Amino acid sequence: MLLTLLIAVLVIYVPSPMRGFLIPLGWVPVGVLAVLCAHALLCQAAGRVARALHSGRSQAAGLRALRVLVLPKLSIVFLTILTVYVLRWPLLVEWLFSPVAWLPGVDDVLLLLPTLVMIVTAMAFRYGFERKAHRVRLTLLEYVVLRLRTEIGILLAPWFIFVLVSDATLTAFGGSPHYEMIDLFVSLGLMLVVITFAPLLLRLVWRTSPLPAGPLRDRLEALCRAQHFRCRQILVWHTRNHMPNAGVIGMVPWMRYVLLSDALLAHCSEEEVEGIFAHEIGHIKNHHLSFYLLFAAGFTCFYANVVDLLARFGWVSPIGNMLVDELTSGQAVIMLIFAALYWVLVFGYLSRRLEQQADLFSLRAASVPMAFVSALQKLGSLSGAARRAGSWRHFSISRRTAFLRQAVAHPERALKTERFVQTVQLVIIFLFVISCARALLW
Repeated sequence: MLLTLLIAVLVIYVPSPMRGFLIPLGWVPVGVLAVLCAHALLCQAAGRVARALHSGRSQAAGLRALRVLVLPKLSIVFLTILTVYVLRWPLLVEWLFSPVAWLPGVDDVLLLLPTLVMIVTAMAFRYGFERKAHRVRLTLLEYVVLRLRTEIGILLAPWFIFVLVSDATLTAFGGSPHYEMIDLFVSLGLMLVVITFAPLLLRLVWRTSPLPAGPLRDRLEALCRAQHFRCRQILVWHTRNHMPNAGVIGMVPWMRYVLLSDALLAHCSEEEVEGIFAHEIGHIKNHHLSFYLLFAAGFTCFYANVVDLLARFGWVSPIGNMLVDELTSGQAVIMLIFAALYWVLVFGYLSRRLEQQADLFSLRAASVPMAFVSALQKLGSLSGAARRAGSWRHFSISRRTAFLRQAVAHPERALKTERFVQTVQLVIIFLFVISCARALLW
């Protein structure tokens, strides 16, 4: 749901001109309620179809069921566009809260409320499917809260901090002739603070505790020393034994954490946990987090250059400034299309290959290389997903394990893959530098 929420937030906050309502003001809440009901009906229909397909018990049926369950996610984006550009929900929120500007953050929460309701609805109907498929033992409330924490909280928590600081800056300096410059510097400073200290916030949102002392911790700390890898703490990620997962967060060593979920620790051997831990070290050793940050920073530069290119053909007006703080309708449409292509296709393509690079690092670093392969297979069976089902950021379990076996049998193929990934990274960095220079100069 993170990608869905990210695109929905972009839709809501794109600074496009909106003058007047297309329908009577009193009908806007009715229209939003109708959108929410239509989305609930779509979720119900998708859940029924997915359960019917899953009853086939075959890999192909499971894949088709998962594809059907993507529809509610896609509909959230399209219905958010309908809510914003047809029903003009942001204009209604602005009209309601302009007299009470002293309530920071309330208007932004209300702006996002229809999208959040649709996300919770999709999760609730997904719970029905997973419960029927015997993939979850949690109650509905526990399931929804867990998914909100793990999938949505990673974006909502820093977003709300930005909203509060932005509203406070407007209240304090809104009347100043230098407000735009002040707001820019405050936003940049806050961004640096959030990027640096976000791991502390995520520790609270995701509910974690230090990994207890014992043979496993000794083994993982020995791996850290062997790989010259530093982190502040190794954490147990509490998911009510529901999510077999791991992750690494933090750009700098003194604010970096490696997370191992309770479900992963409960079902994997020490050798398998070490293999997964080595995979997370691989992300840091190959500078993936820094690359993700650069990729995100490059969005505005790439977008500005695309708009300028289209402006040469007379299809859209050129960008007025690099802050992109006011767009025409055409520029807003281009931004939404570009964002979908940039984050879904390009970022997804890169992310899957960076995960492969981290997989290869695990083979080299772990004391029992093939333990990581068995761990992947075990995690795939625990999650209940079809082995051939990939995702936005990961190849399927069957493809990853087959690739790793080939890498062990044919090391030259692994080397070729690593060189290809490094070349792609260098090309992206080169394009980012050229795009930034071109946008700033012209």
